[in-house]
Amino acid sequence: MFKNWTARYIGFLILVFLFILLAYPYIDVSREIIILMGVYLITVPVIGHLYFKRKQFQLYTFILALVLGIYGFLTEPVKDYSVSNAIYSTFRLFILDVDNVFEPTGSKFVKYPLIIEVARWSAALYTISTIFSLIYSKFHYRLIKWLIGKRGNHIVISGYNSFSELTAIKLTESRYKVVMISEDIPYDRKHELEDKGIFIVSKKMDPYETFRNASVLNAKYCILFHEKESENLDELIALKKLFASQGQLKKRGEQLEIIIHHKGPANLRIIEDIEGELRTENSHYFAIKQINTYKLIADKLFTDFPLYRGYEERVRSKDSEPLHLLCIGFGDTGQHLMLEALERAHFINRKKLKITVLDKAAETLKKEWKRQYPNIDKVGDFQFVPYNNLQQKLDEVVANYDFTHAYICLDQDYADIIEGLEVSKRNKDLPVFVKVNKQGNVSEWIHENTTAFKNLHQFGDLEKVLNTQTLLKEEMSSFAKKTHESYRDLQIDLLNKGMEGVYVPDVWESLNQFTQESNRSTYQHIDTKLMLLGMRAVPLCGEGEEIDFLTFESMVKKSLEDVAAAEHHRWNAFHFLRDWKTMTDKSLPDYPKSESLKQHAALVPWEDLKILEGKLNKSYSFYCRKAIKDLYYILPKDYKLIPYNKGESVDE
Repeated sequence: MFKNWTARYIGFLILVFLFILLAYPYIDVSREIIILMGVYLITVPVIGHLYFKRKQFQLYTFILALVLGIYGFLTEPVKDYSVSNAIYSTFRLFILDVDNVFEPTGSKFVKYPLIIEVARWSAALYTISTIFSLIYSKFHYRLIKWLIGKRGNHIVISGYNSFSELTAIKLTESRYKVVMISEDIPYDRKHELEDKGIFIVSKKMDPYETFRNASVLNAKYCILFHEKESENLDELIALKKLFASQGQLKKRGEQLEIIIHHKGPANLRIIEDIEGELRTENSHYFAIKQINTYKLIADKLFTDFPLYRGYEERVRSKDSEPLHLLCIGFGDTGQHLMLEALERAHFINRKKLKITVLDKAAETLKKEWKRQYPNIDKVGDFQFVPYNNLQQKLDEVVANYDFTHAYICLDQDYADIIEGLEVSKRNKDLPVFVKVNKQGNVSEWIHENTTAFKNLHQFGDLEKVLNTQTLLKEEMSSFAKKTHESYRDLQIDLLNKGMEGVYVPDVWESLNQFTQESNRSTYQHIDTKLMLLGMRAVPLCGEGEEIDFLTFESMVKKSLEDVAAAEHHRWNAFHFLRDWKTMTDKSLPDYPKSESLKQHAALVPWEDLKILEGKLNKSYSFYCRKAIKDLYYILPKDYKLIPYNKGESVDE
């Protein structure tokens, strides 16, 4: 930015110099004034750019009025005028008054010298702008707060850290009105955020007062983004109590969406309990969605680089070996990458995804992983291998493994890059993904040498991850809502036809967070289903001959059972990873499904599903097939289907 400003400034000075050079013979201006203005133009803009970014206009007008005023009062009066008088008269310009020392009569009807005219109008502009600036700084927060409170539809972000700051900036750039709640924003950062249009609310001891000051009752979203997850949970409970006391949303007729940041399954259970209390009280004041920066990173990575890319024939074959992922470093990033892979890696090949984890604390992590996800063995085939990248050579540890992907997620970017280069050198055809939180010289060098490192990819830059679509998930939610409404309409139709035992779900707004998220998860698997069918979605303006409906039906018919089975196993994985179990006790009153017990009778392999359907006289597999057949209709209107070619990106 500074380089661009410098270039523009130098260009401006050159133009001024050329103008003076060409116009000087034709204008009646003393050499002293030209020198003064030259010094002014050279020095004052630089000082303003470096030190007075927020008040540059006041600086320019003040110095211009001061310099030209003193010089004018010294050189233009009809009689000698002392320096002290010249300074005094110059300062009187700032109270919008001019001492007439330019005519003997002292009349008010006087034509002032040009230099005094420029000085007095500069002084007037300075005074007026300063007054308005003071008024604005005193009352603009109250005005903005009043407008936001009346209009609503804004986004409240509670908690200040690098993630929440970047989130606020990204949302503001997308033309959302953002209110940030915090008590520890550095002074300089606060002003920079305010300059970007972000409204800052100071956190009070009373959380209810704080949220009222942020007009959360009229907000569209409220993002709880503290680094300490306990603070997010405390504020979620405070919001529940605030809305219960106000009943505001019932009057407004629409729900606030609370987006809460959390890491692990332990906090997820607390969030579900709070949501359960709201449902028990029949108080649908707000809907709860969850975000996790590590999961957002994983979503972005597997959307940009699907697991099946380069292995299309392998995942379309029933008899082929499963994909085998290598994960070096199993901290928060590595764990969420593997969780996301387990949810997405469901293909015609029904074998469980293989994952080999290398970490110096492998044994401890294995026990912790099993404790957090007791059903993990039903979804993936894990192997934990102790590995210290500072003391061991990679070849000694994984020499006999045949991996399809490698993910490097160590503690430091530099260590990730070094390890990634080592893995890439070992197998030039193996896609290697390296976590790089911040772009540095080495990462830029790798990016510039794409030919030499064509199989080495970088991920983890939150600048590319934290955006409106990934945070608010509006497109994904719209798809999920449409899918749910289609399912609900079908159930109502079956009930109207007299079919017994038909379950009609609630409308979308009344669904719990888990069920809504289950519907959203189908969105992230669409590209995989299309690839298995031999097609992909591209914008209407993109290249490729569009597949019509008859061709779509013909292609679906060839692989319907296999792709429907993949969809069922994806549904199974979503539930197993959230601690659901297969319901086997038929004596339970909620059989075949109990949300309170987290059990479902249909959580069985595809081959066993038909047996269950015969016993219950209910076709679960029908809905899996329907999800495949509906792909043609649920695509956005500005997209089309074209044949899939091996290795192509879904975004091309």
